[in-house]
Amino acid sequence: ELTEALPELGTEERRARRQAVVDRLTGAGVPAAIATGHVLSTELEHAPDMVAVAAATGRDLEDVAKVFFALGGELRLDWLETQLHGLRATSRMQRWALLAVREDATQARRELAQTALDESPNRSPAEVVERFLHTRDAATRRLASFLRALSREGEPDLAGLTLAVRQLRGLVG
Repeated sequence: ELTEALPELGTEERRARRQAVVDRLTGAGVPAAIATGHVLSTELEHAPDMVAVAAATGRDLEDVAKVFFALGGELRLDWLETQLHGLRATSRMQRWALLAVREDATQARRELAQTALDESPNRSPAEVVERFLHTRDAATRRLASFLRALSREGEPDLAGLTLAVRQLRGLVG
């Protein structure tokens, strides 16, 4: 169910990035089905959390996935996670800190999606996301402003990304 829905989920930019990788792989001689499967396999990173949220909320897995991806796009979680995965740690302590912040970001996405779905149990995924963002308008604007400032500073560092995840988690409560 989820793997069938994945190609259509996410922002236009995210879908275009997926397609670019598929095109690059098929251009190198990889069969289209394998290239597509490879690209979509990386998108399954959040599948365990999606399944858990679906079970907790009683919602359809595809609806939960739509909320996960929509919140990821609207709140720039996708950008934040990309930055976290691009960071390199130079010491053992930095690796532990980076892993902790990556886990916090993943947990934040799960909590955001579950909260949004819990607050709007009988609404479509688009309505769930719209209502969630609307009820947190000031906080989402602060987060967006912070992320813009962070992205303008060049390569974000662990300290800045940690603060971003902290602001993100603040949207749940």
